[in-house]
Amino acid sequence: MTALELELPGRQAGRHKEGGDSVRVLLVDPSPLSRSCLLAGFGENQAISITGCGHVEDLQQDPFPEGDPDVVILQAGGQDIASREFGDRLRALTQRFPGAATMLLSGPEDIGQMLAGLQLGVGAYITGDIALAPTIAALQLMREGLIIYPRATLNGLHGNMGPLSRNTALPDSLEMRSTDTALTPRQLDVLRLLARGLSNKAIATELDISESTVKVHIRAIMERTGMLNRTQIVAHFFREWH
Repeated sequence: MTALELELPGRQAGRHKEGGDSVRVLLVDPSPLSRSCLLAGFGENQAISITGCGHVEDLQQDPFPEGDPDVVILQAGGQDIASREFGDRLRALTQRFPGAATMLLSGPEDIGQMLAGLQLGVGAYITGDIALAPTIAALQLMREGLIIYPRATLNGLHGNMGPLSRNTALPDSLEMRSTDTALTPRQLDVLRLLARGLSNKAIATELDISESTVKVHIRAIMERTGMLNRTQIVAHFFREWH
């Protein structure tokens, strides 16, 4: 039995890399065969530090001694992402690892499923026809705060709301709701740029502030709106727009 196949208490061992530059990834996949294959594939990349389990509830210890995972990959093939049960699972996952982005591995493109994932705050939606290399690239981009979805999702949103530009204004309803939650003018600036899909670094450049200040504003927006991550902020913007 190799180290990759060794079952630890409540966790399946994966490939761990030393150093703080690797992306810490927790793979949640109930299928032992699928989980082992994915761990082997991701583990070959030196930029990824990955471990896996069948269910988050099975974890008896933190997956990484140095901190929470940067990204949690959730195998969602054959499941209804829009269902209440799936939503409850995602919320439990977010509560367990509040700083982690979530990537779903799913089947063929389904615009309804993708939009449901966006509304639930999922940071990336990867279909079965996407190869390993771009999926690894997506993991690295997610750590930088980017949201990764197939083009079909954007096409579906575009049909409802039209293109966003640099000067796009927030809808009146969202402005009013932002006033109700006491967002500052600067936080509204950050919200507009989040809605355009900009990364933390790009927002910092656009507003001429530090990246750490951008993170402070995003945390404040989440606290005052009750949202759990930046993806839910963007999804909220989309819902208010159409």
